[in-house]
Amino acid sequence: SPRKAGQFDFVVVGGGMAGTCAAISAARNGLKVALVQNRPVLGGNNSSEVRVHLGGRINLEPYPALGNLVNEIGPEKGGNAQPYAYYEDEKKLRAVLNEPNIRLFLNYHANSVEMNNGRIERVRATNIETGEKVVFEAPLFADCTGDGTIGMLAGAEYMTGRESRDVYGEPTAPLKADNLTMGASVQWYAEKNDQPVA
Repeated sequence: SPRKAGQFDFVVVGGGMAGTCAAISAARNGLKVALVQNRPVLGGNNSSEVRVHLGGRINLEPYPALGNLVNEIGPEKGGNAQPYAYYEDEKKLRAVLNEPNIRLFLNYHANSVEMNNGRIERVRATNIETGEKVVFEAPLFADCTGDGTIGMLAGAEYMTGRESRDVYGEPTAPLKADNLTMGASVQWYAEKNDQPVA
């Protein structure tokens, strides 16, 4: 049986930029937080593992402070498929480790949920290196997995593809719904070396 991970007010599953910011924000507001990430680094797409530029529109009304935390922990340099150092994995890690209210669980893949009256009560995870199983309990959970894994496991309604323009009134949405999704990318970064390297 899995060991209990600890006592938490809020469990964030997914350590990409959204999950990392959610965990830090909650911790700074006094919550005891578990941040569960199934990789050895934080940042998700904006980590040295994936190397996608961090972007987005921030500091806009009616939420002029929205995005300040992203600016605080995000990398200084931008661009896709750039050198490892551009993504500043250590900066994100330090920001999380500097928060006394956060307990970080790197390399733990959340793979099941337990429900009670339509609410998530527990999330179970397995360490991808050791196979150790843990269970997270809290009154609040955030699915920041990027693929909506926890919501799907909990039975939440979801959709794929693009909704039609009339669903939300978005002027750039297609007139008719379709099943298109964002494509997969494989990015490479190479450096010339004058001698053999491991």
